[in-house]
Amino acid sequence: MFDISGEGEKTHQMLDTLEPINRETSIEAIIEDQQTGNLFVGMNRSGLWTFDVGRKVLTKHNSLDDDNIISRGNIHAFHRARDGALWIASSRGLSRYDSRANNIKSYQVIPSDGIPQDNAASLLEDPNGLIWFGRNNVPGLESFDPETEQFRRYDSDPNNPLSFSVSGGVFSLYEDKSGILWVGTWLGGLDKWDRKKRRFNTAEIDPGRLVSGLARSIYEDHAGRILVGTDDGLVQLGSGQKRSSNYPYSQRKGHGRNRITGIVEDPTERGVLWIASWDSGLVRFDSEKGLSTHYHNDPRDANSLSTNDVRTVLVDQEGVFWVGTEGGLNWFDRTRGMFSRFKLDPNDS
Repeated sequence: MFDISGEGEKTHQMLDTLEPINRETSIEAIIEDQQTGNLFVGMNRSGLWTFDVGRKVLTKHNSLDDDNIISRGNIHAFHRARDGALWIASSRGLSRYDSRANNIKSYQVIPSDGIPQDNAASLLEDPNGLIWFGRNNVPGLESFDPETEQFRRYDSDPNNPLSFSVSGGVFSLYEDKSGILWVGTWLGGLDKWDRKKRRFNTAEIDPGRLVSGLARSIYEDHAGRILVGTDDGLVQLGSGQKRSSNYPYSQRKGHGRNRITGIVEDPTERGVLWIASWDSGLVRFDSEKGLSTHYHNDPRDANSLSTNDVRTVLVDQEGVFWVGTEGGLNWFDRTRGMFSRFKLDPNDS
């Protein structure tokens, strides 16, 4: 287990910009528009926004459709499909945004009781074009076929050892290089779906490392190790392993509980991971040397990271790092170890 909450971390000086911290500016997801280089930004409570990289301004995104996901939804995740469409997981359910036509279409599962199920929390597209998604407040895993507009649900069946093993909600999804779909859950740890064998298996993780069985984030590094962000640090599964082996871990007093919300590998430095934490800021971790550099908010320094609550990290096609926090959007200059913060367009409502 790798602990990112320790004391004695190196804190860098950062660039100044200013955005008041409130729930309306909490950024849950970021994705790049590959045509323009601008960013789509998903926020808590205030829907979809666009960041103009040239003007360096966040503005409310408007589509031709009057859809609540655009103006008021809680956006949790984005995925760019192979056909260029942007899929959105939100408190309003599953949505598809066509940037060329500037319209959005939402889809809801209507169960037998007739009550629509919303609150999609994670999603991805598999090689067959199916959109997989999970809800953190509803048990089971679901797939959606965009061609037929049909849903398929995968539930836990105690009489079938090859069924989805988790009776809780789904919090994170990730497909590795071999085509295995990893499913991080709210109460049951980590499951994996083998498409070739069409069966589920449970990845065994030390229960002491999974607070409430929560797997918040999943990532495969260059060595084929599956890394799982939990509420108590980072767990690794070696290539082909079913059991976990932990990063060197020691519980120390620090800035938070190690709740890891995102993991990405540096595109230019082999073995360097960037780890986002709900309450411990941003961490650069050299997995080969075992060295870490911590970036935190310093209330005495207006140029520090906007908040220790980091929800997501994106590396765009130019290699630029973007950090989504509870206090807004941060741009990270790795060369100088500095951040710039970007506030909302004051003319936007």
